[in-house]
Amino acid sequence: MNRLDNFINECDIALKTLSFKKSGTGRSYPANKTSSSLSKKEKSLSAQLMRINLAGEVAAQALYRGQAMVCKDAEIKNHLVQAGEEETDHLIWCKKRLDELNGNHQSSTLFGMQDHLPLVQYLEALVKKLV
Repeated sequence: MNRLDNFINECDIALKTLSFKKSGTGRSYPANKTSSSLSKKEKSLSAQLMRINLAGEVAAQALYRGQAMVCKDAEIKNHLVQAGEEETDHLIWCKKRLDELNGNHQSSTLFGMQDHLPLVQYLEALVKKLV
């Protein structure tokens, strides 16, 4: 894959990650039973903590994919991609738990931010340099 194709592929993966459309490895959700006896205050706190966790999982995706994109060693690159796929599972599980808590996950991702125009402009400039 040439550099431009690789870059476009990584952008596609990033957009799928940020819009929760990326599938994980298929590992089962570890919290088979969730506590329905949480108070309103406990649910709110849990949702707040899960939003932080969710933002961390999104960042982990970017770290692994970014490192893999520039890695020259095929074996290490494969390990980085696999680690990123495992992080996708964590992302899916965090979102599921937030949904169970009726927590808003939009504020944890790019699409929840009010103004992401600078990022779009940066990506446009980067694509122009690669073309």
